[in-house]
Amino acid sequence: MILTNRWAVLALLCYVRVVMGLQLQAVSALAPLIQVDLRIDYTDLGVLVGLFMLPGIPLAIPGGVLATRLGDKPVIVLALAMMTAGSAVFGLTDSYAAAFAGRLFAGTGSVLLMVLLPKVGADWFSRRELGFATGLLIACWPFGIAVELVVLPFLADWFAWRGAIFVTALASGIALVLILLCYRSPPNAVAPAARRLWVISRHEIGLVIGPSVLWLLTNMGFMILLAFTPLLLVERGMSVAMAGTQTSWATLLPILSYPFFGWLLGRVGHEKVFVVLGTVLSAVPFLLLPLGGLAWLWLALYGAIYPATTVTVITLVTFLLSPQSRATGLGIFYSFCYVGLAAGPVVAGYVVDMTGSISIAIWLGGAVWLLMAPAVLLVRNPERVRGFST
Repeated sequence: MILTNRWAVLALLCYVRVVMGLQLQAVSALAPLIQVDLRIDYTDLGVLVGLFMLPGIPLAIPGGVLATRLGDKPVIVLALAMMTAGSAVFGLTDSYAAAFAGRLFAGTGSVLLMVLLPKVGADWFSRRELGFATGLLIACWPFGIAVELVVLPFLADWFAWRGAIFVTALASGIALVLILLCYRSPPNAVAPAARRLWVISRHEIGLVIGPSVLWLLTNMGFMILLAFTPLLLVERGMSVAMAGTQTSWATLLPILSYPFFGWLLGRVGHEKVFVVLGTVLSAVPFLLLPLGGLAWLWLALYGAIYPATTVTVITLVTFLLSPQSRATGLGIFYSFCYVGLAAGPVVAGYVVDMTGSISIAIWLGGAVWLLMAPAVLLVRNPERVRGFST
């Protein structure tokens, strides 16, 4: 059955985003079990977490160019096939080298999806609906992360950590079948044969750079929090399952706050205000979490607030790019994102190995978030971007 209703298409895209979240943080959710079984240190563990996003550094831009030339559906199918195969390899492994290869292969598929899904969503929705639709689409990624933080540790209790990884491979295989059977491009889409490989102008590149720097910092801090909070809580005496459940608060509340902030942004504008307030308030939980107290409360505060920043940045980028340059421009945008996603856990893991303190790694994530407040000055007059607040 081919989907023709834009909201049905959005629902399918949302499921794919959930699968991406499941696979992204699978290592973090199962970190204590994987670390013991594979006999690796914190730096190696951070590499496995960040490796899922590492291919985005060299491949985000070529991925956007590839979609421009071949079309969206073939590249999405390829991406899901790579995620399924890579996760299966990771689940079968008994060595760090094989785990490395599996995560790298699955991460390459994730790169293509990360670039394409916002682009596909923007192709299906008008300006008035795009903020809300983008918020819904983005919310499904933290939802997937929340599900795996809660569910995978329990599955690992029954089937060991490898069995839990196979569940994520099955989920991506289902997404692959659904895309093959149900998705088509919107009626007004530009035919792949009519597209040039490089279609973005210098002016559009200049507009993309500022939001891209914000996106790098956002994702670096986000990954530090998700990768090392479970370890901090286990160090305090929690079980692996309970630590995952507590950490999931940071990814559960965005399911609601992403659509809310997307809706609110479309009505009030003031993009830089959204970014600065969201940045400063989101850094507070990083500072409080290592001090003790109610961990779930600090994580819930973070999850409720940080989408104000991220939905603003992503919506802005999809508006300022023309339909013809959207895939290439988002490739540039997400190349910055992947630097942050890959570097955050690795840098924080190195800090833990050098200092012996997981708390310092969490504070490092808060410092990264605070850097976004001055970095908003790099955004070039977003209030004047075509169609954004008129």
